[in-house]
Amino acid sequence: VAQLQKLDAVVARRREVAAALRAALAAVPGLHLPGDGVHGTHSYWKFAFFVDPQVIAGGAQALGKRMQGEGVACAPRYIQKPAFECELFADWSRSPVTALPLQHNPRGKAPMPLFARSQYPGAVQALDEVVVLPINERYEAEHIAHVAAVIQKSAQVLAHA
Repeated sequence: VAQLQKLDAVVARRREVAAALRAALAAVPGLHLPGDGVHGTHSYWKFAFFVDPQVIAGGAQALGKRMQGEGVACAPRYIQKPAFECELFADWSRSPVTALPLQHNPRGKAPMPLFARSQYPGAVQALDEVVVLPINERYEAEHIAHVAAVIQKSAQVLAHA
C-alpha cells in the first residue's frame, strides 16, 4: 500500500522510457513496437516488441540471442510455452486444489489435455515472435541509447544474414 503513493510517477517515468525506446527504434525494419491500445494506457511493466522473421533472419530467438551476447538483458519468447501447456491445464484433474475452480469447465469431461496449439495460433505465434525487455523507471538516457543501439545493430546484422 505504501508503494501506491508513487505509482503515478513510476508509470509516468516508464512511459517516458518506452517513448524514448520507441523513437530510437521506430526506423528499424522488422520490429513491431508496443504502444497504447485503443481502450487503455500502457504502463510498461515490460517492453515487449515483436520481430518479423521475414525481415530479421531467425526472428525473435536470433535477435534476443545477439542482444544477450551484447549484454542487453531480454527474454526472447518471454515464456517457453503457452499457459495452456503447463501441467495445471494439461491435466488439471490430477490436482485436488487447482481442479476445484476448473471442474465446471465445459470441456471438463473431455480427454486431457483440454487445449491444443491449433486452437490458439495467435498465442503460439506471439510467443515465437516476441522479445521482452525488463525496462524500469530508473533507465537513464545512456541506458536507452545503449539498448537501442544494440537492438539496431543486431537487427541490421540479421537483416543481411
